Amino acid sequence: VPPNVARLEAYREAEAAARRQRRGVWGLAVYEPVAAERLAPDHPGGFVRLVGTVRAVRYRREHVVLDLGNRVHLTLPRAVGSGFPPPATLTGQRVLARGWLTRHRSGLRLRLTHPAMVELIPRS
Repeated sequence: VPPNVARLEAYREAEAAARRQRRGVWGLAVYEPVAAERLAPDHPGGFVRLVGTVRAVRYRREHVVLDLGNRVHLTLPRAVGSGFPPPATLTGQRVLARGWLTRHRSGLRLRLTHPAMVELIPRS
């Protein structure tokens, strides 16, 4: 099911305000960003806001895999289309991804299906 993005900017602004004021679910520790390096391979998964540095980009037949280290990967289906940053530019870039983290093989994976699911963290 494609995400409802008709009012994406309004949703982002409302969420940012709620996070700053720690209102609703944004006041719960479970919704704080989790560092990819701190996740254990047996993490139960679920909705996360995941932060990490892209250590490598690998191209597969149907996906692009962004390796965050510690057996944590973001996958970007090649068929998704534009709106995502070019994968080749992401090595060394810090990212904040949101979505459903699942166990995959011997690690953890978060599938990116829409550009709104990932934010680039500006380099200092």
